[in-house]
Amino acid sequence: MKKATVLFCLLLCFHAWGLDKNLLDVDDDRDELNKSSAASSTTSFGHRFLSTEYLELSLMTGGAFTVGTNKGASDSPFDDSSPLSFGHPYALTSYPLIAMDGEWKRLDQWCSDWNAIAPQTAGGVLFIEAVLDGRIQVRFSLQAVDQGQSIVISTSAKNVDTASHSVGMALVYDPAMGAGDGHARFGQMIINPIAISNAASLASFTLSERPQAPYGLKMDVMCTTLPDRALVSNWPEIYTDNSLQQPQNTTAALFDLCLKLIWDARPLASGEERTAALKFELVPADFSSAAFLRWNMPTALTLENNVLFPRRLLTMARVMNTSSDLLSGLQLAVEPTQELSGTLSGDFFYVSPQRSVFPTVEIKSKEIYEEKIVPITLTLHRGSEIIDQLKRYLFIPATPVSDAGLTVTIAAVTTDKHPIVSLVMSAQVTETGAKLLNLMPENVFLYENDRRVQEFDMKKYAAGGAAMADVCFVLDCSGSMGDEIDQVRKNLGEFADSLARGGFDFRVAVVTFSTTVDKVWDFTQDISAMKSNLASVQLWGGIEDSPGAMQTAADRLSWRTASKRTIIWVTDEPYPENIQKRDPLINTLLAKGITVHGVGPLTLQTEWFNPIVLPTGGNFYNIAGNFRDILLDVSRQKSEDSYVLSYTSNISRVDLRLLSIQVRYAGLGGQAQFELGGGLMSLLSCFPNPFNPTITLRVQPFDGRKGKLDIYNVLGQRVRSFILPPYCLQDIVWDARDERNGAVSAGLYWVMLTIDGKDGVVQQQQQILYVK
Repeated sequence: MKKATVLFCLLLCFHAWGLDKNLLDVDDDRDELNKSSAASSTTSFGHRFLSTEYLELSLMTGGAFTVGTNKGASDSPFDDSSPLSFGHPYALTSYPLIAMDGEWKRLDQWCSDWNAIAPQTAGGVLFIEAVLDGRIQVRFSLQAVDQGQSIVISTSAKNVDTASHSVGMALVYDPAMGAGDGHARFGQMIINPIAISNAASLASFTLSERPQAPYGLKMDVMCTTLPDRALVSNWPEIYTDNSLQQPQNTTAALFDLCLKLIWDARPLASGEERTAALKFELVPADFSSAAFLRWNMPTALTLENNVLFPRRLLTMARVMNTSSDLLSGLQLAVEPTQELSGTLSGDFFYVSPQRSVFPTVEIKSKEIYEEKIVPITLTLHRGSEIIDQLKRYLFIPATPVSDAGLTVTIAAVTTDKHPIVSLVMSAQVTETGAKLLNLMPENVFLYENDRRVQEFDMKKYAAGGAAMADVCFVLDCSGSMGDEIDQVRKNLGEFADSLARGGFDFRVAVVTFSTTVDKVWDFTQDISAMKSNLASVQLWGGIEDSPGAMQTAADRLSWRTASKRTIIWVTDEPYPENIQKRDPLINTLLAKGITVHGVGPLTLQTEWFNPIVLPTGGNFYNIAGNFRDILLDVSRQKSEDSYVLSYTSNISRVDLRLLSIQVRYAGLGGQAQFELGGGLMSLLSCFPNPFNPTITLRVQPFDGRKGKLDIYNVLGQRVRSFILPPYCLQDIVWDARDERNGAVSAGLYWVMLTIDGKDGVVQQQQQILYVK
């Protein structure tokens, strides 16, 4: 049971589909709530609580309420102490609405006097009674009836003004049956958002934990005052629009069921009163399968710093043995999707009769740039026998992205194995020149003749890439970190050797910190000097400001353009929460293309390390592990900064005219086009071909700011470049020499024309053959 003192969060700004619902799950711990909602204003308020043999009711200032079971309505222990609405016993997601003269608001939006809308109790009834805006007297109440097995929820509105007013009422109810969501049956099970106005369907309906048998927890709802309509939709849509009467998208899946029962506004004369009421009856739960699954999988992910968070979500399943027999040899499985994958803890397990076990389920999500509602299925099986199965829906918001900020290049396209088409591409941050080394397929949007290519294979291009690596150690120098700093010093030489074997032109730097930044040693290749610096580190106490130290490293060190940029952050303490540096730090790291690997205690991984490490594409390492292994793992980073995309074309080789790529990453965007000829005018011609030793590269006049001609060998290495002015015919003679005037070897080469045009980057290419 949570304590009586809670906090009320007024969440002032939400995106309709990207809000963090957990901020409305009011916790009993004041400090924890402040931590989870630091950006929100908070106000201390009261609540009232009512418990019967079967049910628990909670009513909070402003009218928010929750419902849960106490004993439940069956003999099974599995419907005891279970939520029936989200966040029970304290949450702000179920509440009444009042419409006055065309404006729909919650009670706390109508009345700023918290004392006036504080909950009261009398005769076993929880209620709020207040005069809103000096016009309408409202009473909202929760009452246990039927020996405590049912709840009557009632709203009455009386016009206490001398003038007539239009008054309407609505009740928003956010089911969370068991540990999950809920399902509504209005004659038939509702699977998509809908507005229901049929009187027979509105008279009574059912809420259940599952959409089919075994149903789990169940409640029958009887509307003693028939509403004009019921809106069944996803909770964010209802919460963010008090006046919503129809769902905006009737084809979307219900990932977070919410009900809005509406009694339309009608005129109330002075002194006239109207009432809306309905009864929720708890009925015996249905646990008719041998085992029953529950899962605390959230209904939606959120965004932090324009990056999907969390990318790794640690959830817990509850496997309940509802039979009288021992269940052994059990396994859980998560059905992967394109957007999600799951990892289970442990292997085979057993559950004793009428008992539960709680396996952990790690869900990994991909960053996407189109909002999606993704089904995810958890299956309990014994060999090939499916014991139980639970299907949930997860909303993944689209990561906000600009159309600018990235420079995208298509280096080569091959169609000689048509219908297989392959291309080599790369992307970098325009402002800093930092290459994007951690692109995933969800970051790339590929188009063929302006038609989206949904399925393609993507892998690193092994022939090219950045050969430079800048690695900075950001080290906590508080008194407890002496052994860790010594381990970095002892293993630094082998770390450098591993980078060298990987083909990197490497440099290392060190930043030490405690309460403030202590030492900043800039990048160097002199490993001996850096080891001497580490030996001179003085340990001292204080409050460790990790974000400030990494911000210093990002801003003050001499990172090289196009280098692989890495920070290895080592600390055993959390950073102070009153130092508001994490958000701007992440923006800086992403803008400069710096990957952060964190080394710390496992207890700090989720809350302190992951918010910085995961958005930058880094890894977390246990500080109790072998430091040599940790450093060697980091040193084996790939140097490739280009990617190969391959797909099967659905059009003929002759009709393939244009390939386009859009790249979206960390709020930035960029695009490139590659014209293959066909019906489009070819701006580039090369003759004679094959050639020895010279070839003419003819570029037709083009409309754009600037152009460039690059020549690449078969390894993807650029051997020669020419800058092109617009609006004139140009013949460039290449004499088979590179930028240093060295003779190149005979073989196949690619000529790439890149034009920075008014509508974006346009590219054309041709193969040429140098023979001797």
